[in-house]
Amino acid sequence: MHKAGVLLGASFVSLSILGAWSGGGAFHYAVIVMATAILFTALFSAMVLIPRSNSPKGAAESRNLMFFGTFARMQYADFESEVMALLEADTDIFKTMIRDIYSMGVVQHRKKYFYLRLSYSCFIFGVILSPLVAIGELLLPALMP
Repeated sequence: MHKAGVLLGASFVSLSILGAWSGGGAFHYAVIVMATAILFTALFSAMVLIPRSNSPKGAAESRNLMFFGTFARMQYADFESEVMALLEADTDIFKTMIRDIYSMGVVQHRKKYFYLRLSYSCFIFGVILSPLVAIGELLLPALMP
């Protein structure tokens, strides 16, 4: 997921700039809000990038031999014989390919894009809330008698 990698990099660049900008003295609430949002952005971006390598354990019919998490746990001879058995019937190999495409889509939809949406939401939240907090910090002392 290229978007998550870019967002992760942007988070760390933003955090470095924020640290250099606030290094001169007391921490303001706006800096704390933005730093927190950036850290959550980085966390959720990293969750998108973590590969999923576990496969369901079950009957041979429900396993996906095209998924590396399945065949990496098998002996080569077993893998070869099971794939050759799939190739004997045209419909079996197509069913395996369809299952592989479907399972990749499910992982993308349910896991990756969920965390990517959270990542973007945290970043936008910080970008919007941090200046509002900074304005509040500037105006609050002027409003106090």
